[in-house]
Amino acid sequence: MKVLRLAWAALWFYRRRNGLLLLALVLCGALPLSLHVLVQRAEQMVHARAVATPLVVAARGSALEQVLAGAYFSDHDVGSVPAGLIDELNARTDVVAVPLLLGFHAQQAPIVGTNPDYLRQRGLGRASGRWFMRPGECVVGADLAQARGLAPGSVVVSSPESAFNLAGSYPIEMDVVGVLAPHGSPDDGAVLCDVRTTWAIAGYGHGHQDAASADASLLLQRDGKEVVVNAAMPIARRIDAGSGMHLHGDPAALPISLALVFPATDKAGTLLRGAYLADDAPYQVIEPAAEITELFATVAVVEWWVQLGLAAAFAATLLVAVLVMTLSLRQRDKEFRTMRLLGASRSRIAGIIAGELGMLLMLAAGGMVVVTVAVHMWAGSLIVGVL
Repeated sequence: MKVLRLAWAALWFYRRRNGLLLLALVLCGALPLSLHVLVQRAEQMVHARAVATPLVVAARGSALEQVLAGAYFSDHDVGSVPAGLIDELNARTDVVAVPLLLGFHAQQAPIVGTNPDYLRQRGLGRASGRWFMRPGECVVGADLAQARGLAPGSVVVSSPESAFNLAGSYPIEMDVVGVLAPHGSPDDGAVLCDVRTTWAIAGYGHGHQDAASADASLLLQRDGKEVVVNAAMPIARRIDAGSGMHLHGDPAALPISLALVFPATDKAGTLLRGAYLADDAPYQVIEPAAEITELFATVAVVEWWVQLGLAAAFAATLLVAVLVMTLSLRQRDKEFRTMRLLGASRSRIAGIIAGELGMLLMLAAGGMVVVTVAVHMWAGSLIVGVL
């Protein structure tokens, strides 16, 4: 015990040097461990979400970007398909097709235009309120509701996608009618609304203020209950029953980002993929699980090479630490000579030095564990933020 106390006293006396060595060892040792934890956690999360999304039907393009957009509402440009594709797919009685219109935000939160089938197919439960039923209503994820203090009765406003092009992305006030229960998925941070609401944000439709209470200068004709207004009638920021929302064009021809397809059986999914295998097919059918498996097979190879480089860096750090400790021992010759004059044996002095090294390595190992555990705890948030 006396040897350990003397070893600890020596460590503390040279605390600046030992602190720098400890920091270098912890960082170089925790980095490969943390990287492995992040990769494994990412694979688990992304693969689980991919499995929960059996098929994606989208415009021809990058399959991986379309999978990430459908699963994580990412900002990748995935093209568009006509909304009529949903009716075309749902005409097959063995699948359920759900539209997604992405690319809009309420501050940083993604706005997801869809329909109530999305909530049912994802198995999303409510913590309070109800599902959206008409344009202008939305439900928000649990994390978003907690962060912004949202509840049924609150209002969420969409953000213009460009400060210099307000006409292309019109701010819309959406009434929060429900809050989702926590699910540990990207839905927790999203605003879910009807596709027609996102069409209004995109400029494909709008409503007007109540014509009955409008200024007389905006009215062209009033005939009983019918009121004709001119083009100067202000566009309503809030879509409700009195706004008279209308779409510009055939709803079946308006764009959506992609379709999530949930087949009733494996056979139904196989038949659907076969229907779009031709090179001249306008759409492509993507199996997210297969795309994610292929992605992480590549990631595993890259990780191996990165880990090899990190291992070499850690070995170099250990060699530098040994060099520093060796030079330090040479500078402590007077200290060791004094200890021998006081009666300490060579074995006792060697024990003190070994105790210093052992404690330093134990502290480094503990620091590596603490950093790795912290990364594991925050891995989910880090990964969702990146995606």
